Amino acid sequence: FIAISSEAVSAKRDLKICRRRSGNFPKPGTLCRGYYACKDFVPTERFCHEEEHFNTNKGRCDSKDHFPCFEKPKSKECPTDNGQFLKPGTNCKIYYDCCNGKPTEKKCPQDTLFDPSKQKCDWSDHYTCIESKKFVLKVHFLAFICKPK
Repeated sequence: FIAISSEAVSAKRDLKICRRRSGNFPKPGTLCRGYYACKDFVPTERFCHEEEHFNTNKGRCDSKDHFPCFEKPKSKECPTDNGQFLKPGTNCKIYYDCCNGKPTEKKCPQDTLFDPSKQKCDWSDHYTCIESKKFVLKVHFLAFICKPK
């Protein structure tokens, strides 16, 4: 298995997350993409590639075809607690900045569009807005950390 990003959750033991000394455990609220890799009861947050889910039976990332996800997004604005997500019907000009599940609506500066894969506004000549009538949830995990306000 390969993780796309990781971030130290804590430098100390966490027996609530790490139920065994070592192993991988699912992280709720990540649409089946996040998990904790534990070593000596110390968790490190990791995420599966976009086309994979964390397979709780195998304890590793697996193809979405082999392990479907039945976890529902927390809200339409913030499908996961942290990250930036396009607001549908805005021609890629408005997005939600989600921190701990709380959305803040933000608008891209003039001549820029929100690029979900980069989770930022980019020049309109660098990104083409493709927004279908039916909004398709596509969550991109980058090592996103909330900035205190």
